Amino acid sequence: MSSNNMSRKLVLSFINHSCLLLGLAASFSWLYFGQRVSSWRRALHANPLVDLGLLSLAAWLLKQTMCWFYPSRKTKISSLFSLAMLQILIMIILVMGYAMVVTHKGEGRVIPGRAYKEYDLEDFPNELGSYPSRSFMIPVAVRDSGVCTRFGQQFNHLNESEFYNTNLTPLQSGCCKPPSYCPYEFKNATIWRAKGSIRYFPKNDCLRWHHYEHLDEDDKKYCWNCNSCRGAVLFNVKTEWRHMVLTNTILLLSLLLFYSLPRLYYSYLH
Repeated sequence: MSSNNMSRKLVLSFINHSCLLLGLAASFSWLYFGQRVSSWRRALHANPLVDLGLLSLAAWLLKQTMCWFYPSRKTKISSLFSLAMLQILIMIILVMGYAMVVTHKGEGRVIPGRAYKEYDLEDFPNELGSYPSRSFMIPVAVRDSGVCTRFGQQFNHLNESEFYNTNLTPLQSGCCKPPSYCPYEFKNATIWRAKGSIRYFPKNDCLRWHHYEHLDEDDKKYCWNCNSCRGAVLFNVKTEWRHMVLTNTILLLSLLLFYSLPRLYYSYLH
């Protein structure tokens, strides 16, 4: 009987600590990525693992509050909330599995003679490619992030060889310059001149960049509606998903090890 009580307490403690730690991990991730990409965090809200983690933390805090206000009903409240937190924990594990499946592709294209990679919407699985249901917000979000506004200030002083050997971020590579397959001639980081007739441009992104070359000075040089830009945004979304999956896996395995060792030790002694 004491062994059953011990097992029950270990399970409840594991659930409580799992929800607490996963919730804290989600909070730190939300703050970290929110500071770096606050614009498209608001526009896309791209990580369900963060949402579930914050929900688990809220459930844990509510449980602690209820137990503090109603100490006489602590056992019943703990059991009830542990059941709810167990369901959240199962959902987190299922979403982690889903995230691993849909983020296995889309690492970026290695371009000969370039230090940076390039990205395209076609490189990502359909599940991830269709994930940002508010994809019309991507241009606004990337524009508001200011990554391309600062692009010229950072790289316009470089010559062609130096620019090609610069490690650009995914958003810089995908949104602030035309793809390498487009017949454009490098002038500087923000000025590219078309070579030949636009009728022979191989893909839609090349035509979109040609259109942007004729806009006003404040709007040209960027193509936030290009598939290369959407691919770069999805790469950042994928990276965030992967970080959360790795963090959650480490936390859950560490907790399992922590709670299994006393049980194994107890069994070994008896």
